Amino acid sequence: MPAPQTTTHASPPRSRYRLGSDARFRQRIGDITLSPDTVATPSGLSSTKQVEWQIDDGSTPAHASEADPSGAPGVVGTVRVTATGPGWKHVTAVPVSTLDEVTAIYAKVLHARRLAYQR
Repeated sequence: MPAPQTTTHASPPRSRYRLGSDARFRQRIGDITLSPDTVATPSGLSSTKQVEWQIDDGSTPAHASEADPSGAPGVVGTVRVTATGPGWKHVTAVPVSTLDEVTAIYAKVLHARRLAYQR
């Protein structure tokens, strides 16, 4: 009987980018964390200059019975945000229930794109 093969996984190389320590300037889009200089995802960490963003709105208007109790127009579904950096791509699906939540996600992605051009 042959000996079982073992696989060792080398830890990924450490990135030279670090997430800023000042939490006031951090934003979250699902499981993506954005600071003025860095984008951190479970798939990778890169400078804001090196990340491209894509957004896909998968929300649809909710039925009247599913509307927000505050009277805001309701939606159901998710907004998918894709961040692509050198050597990695990460997609997060953010659940939404109001148009305000959808708008807020679009605003955060727009902010992330602007940060890339300001650096």
